[in-house]
Amino acid sequence: MLVLPTSGDLAEAGFGETVARHLSGRVDRVIGPMERRQLERRHGFDLSDQLDEAAVARETACAHVVDARMLETDSVYAVVWTGAVVGVELVLRRAGTDRILWQGRHMARRSDGGLPLSPLSALWNAAEAGLMANDSDLHPSLLDDALRRIVATLPDFRVSDSAKDSTGALARRYGFN
Repeated sequence: MLVLPTSGDLAEAGFGETVARHLSGRVDRVIGPMERRQLERRHGFDLSDQLDEAAVARETACAHVVDARMLETDSVYAVVWTGAVVGVELVLRRAGTDRILWQGRHMARRSDGGLPLSPLSALWNAAEAGLMANDSDLHPSLLDDALRRIVATLPDFRVSDSAKDSTGALARRYGFN
């Protein structure tokens, strides 16, 4: 499975690598951004073109691609309360076609702080909200949460050694062997 180039706020912060890491728990072979960029440079592929997608599929013996897209990335800070949202959508399809085999989306949310009912709670809520608003790991953590929820709905396409295993049959049926 090839992870296509991503766009959005977190694309430079390793969004594609994170997608590839989560997918590798469900698929035997995942071609992440680093290997994909090497293929693009070596062969001059333009993966926005379906013909080049099909050529990459032949080159790598990988018939499936994943489009990963950020739906929303937002943060709100209001002194005594803060909230953050990260939305992600994944679409699995055959390379070089528009045939969708599976898709999933999720919005991960987190907030901290609260309603100040006293001067002490106002200070406490402001401190909690400030700590969360300044947390540099907040958006990557929300991204991991969203991807974990999405990938949990993806069938396990790893090929099993046992011929009786229905999961292995599913993987062979969709060409993940």
